[in-house]
Amino acid sequence: MNQQINQPWRKGILVSILVFIFASLYSFVRYNILRDVPYAEIPLFIMNKAISLSSIIIIGFSFLLGPLAGMFHHRFTRYVPLRKPLGLIGFGLASVHAVVSLILLSSSEYYGKFYTESGAFSALGQFSLLFGVLALAIFSVVAITSLPAMYEQLGEKTWKKVQRFGYLGYLFVLLHVVIMGARGWIDPKSYVYGFISITLLSSLFIIFVFLVRIIARAHKCEDCD
Repeated sequence: MNQQINQPWRKGILVSILVFIFASLYSFVRYNILRDVPYAEIPLFIMNKAISLSSIIIIGFSFLLGPLAGMFHHRFTRYVPLRKPLGLIGFGLASVHAVVSLILLSSSEYYGKFYTESGAFSALGQFSLLFGVLALAIFSVVAITSLPAMYEQLGEKTWKKVQRFGYLGYLFVLLHVVIMGARGWIDPKSYVYGFISITLLSSLFIIFVFLVRIIARAHKCEDCD
């Protein structure tokens, strides 16, 4: 019994490690190698980008498994048990990203566009932070209801409704990263050697997840959630 429970977690952790390695290498190459960001910025500034991208991809994988299993039953149904560990790991990384971001926000050196000349938060910064906080709050509720005891207390119907709020949180993440990075997307220098910004890569992945869900719903799959 314990082995059956631990197996999805083992696979989920493995997937998460691979995603984090990819995100870390991507962030290192794009910012430290191609954009000459000092290596001293790796521990917090660069790793925070990797953590952010990892959380978005891992949570996205959690959302993708249901629609993919509904459309391609024989190929993806066996991976459905990974949704819970991936979702919780992604939430954990998002929480770490929030804490590190608060540390970095203490200095306008990292996110100067979030501040006005007087040192106050700009409207851009406030909206980006607002959507980030809303997303984390929603993911917190979804994570709490992932506990077995909550499923029994809420019942299947209510539990599924709460879990679907995760998509709203993911939409808020999209708004968070778009507001944060859209201005830089029009800068040709942002596309050096095809390494697009973390915010653009994150946005494209989130949009892809939503498109897959829309297509799955259009096909009236049985297990889109």
